[in-house]
Amino acid sequence: MILLQSLKIENFRGIREGEIAGLTEVNILIGRNNSGKTTLIEAMHKFCQPSSGSADILGRSASRYWELVRNDTGEQTLRYKNLPTKLVQASGEVLDAQLQYGCRRVRSLLDMSDKSISWIRGNPPEIADKVEEFRSKVTPYRSQDLLDQNVESRYWPELLATRKDKQLVRILNTAFALQAESIQLVPPNRMMLLFEDYGVPLRQLGDGAQSAIRTLIVLELMSNSLFLLEEPECHQHPGSLERFAAAVCRLAKEQQVQLVISTHSAECVRAFMKGAAGAKSDAAVFHLSLTDGKQESRRLDPETVETLQETGVDVRFLDLYG
Repeated sequence: MILLQSLKIENFRGIREGEIAGLTEVNILIGRNNSGKTTLIEAMHKFCQPSSGSADILGRSASRYWELVRNDTGEQTLRYKNLPTKLVQASGEVLDAQLQYGCRRVRSLLDMSDKSISWIRGNPPEIADKVEEFRSKVTPYRSQDLLDQNVESRYWPELLATRKDKQLVRILNTAFALQAESIQLVPPNRMMLLFEDYGVPLRQLGDGAQSAIRTLIVLELMSNSLFLLEEPECHQHPGSLERFAAAVCRLAKEQQVQLVISTHSAECVRAFMKGAAGAKSDAAVFHLSLTDGKQESRRLDPETVETLQETGVDVRFLDLYG
């Protein structure tokens, strides 16, 4: 399994300099607004997909995707607190990253100005091929994507061809206490959950079940890559969120997919830490802060997170504790 272990950023959007290190199988990003969580996810996506002609698992170009997300004109600017009236043009944007494959480390450098990426020489061809496979499937999945009704209709034939629909039904029955026998796509592109004596359109199950099914469909299409989830708690009740997180962590473990999750929710942190433990996956929480363009990242292992929570400390507000 390839893991993105670290990412160093220089002059990328609002981050003048920053580094996140110690990434593992399940990674949870927390921090206040404007701490750089979304920027970090964008950097990971663009690092892995530097070519304008490449696309993620959902067929989206990284540059075009983030252009639409940010309603961006293409001009990247930085604003610093000590220069409140002056915009400083970002130049020479660099992403420096390290990946691990087995016991071997692969280091790369991406120059955002010319979109070129270079890997340290001396890596065997099989490792280079694995790295390229990893990069080609890296996919961000944001709260807006959870309600995209095109996901099930577009990717259902592929799931059906590999009979991954059976696994999806099992996961849904466990996560949402259902007793569905199967799932079918019926005209005009309506997904139906079929029970013993009746069928229910997916849209009648509510936004929580719909968004969960779409997330799991995307994850089932992935393998040996990186899934970037923003605010997966959207539309989920805390009870179903815990079961949903457990399902995502188990499926990611089976598919050998690394998870990076950004959230503002304490329930989401608890749910995914518990889900990672249940899947026997290594996990960590990263508290991010951003001051005058410098991003700081504090890594918390599961034992530390549990201890802090038991003593009443909200890990989302670590900056208040010094």
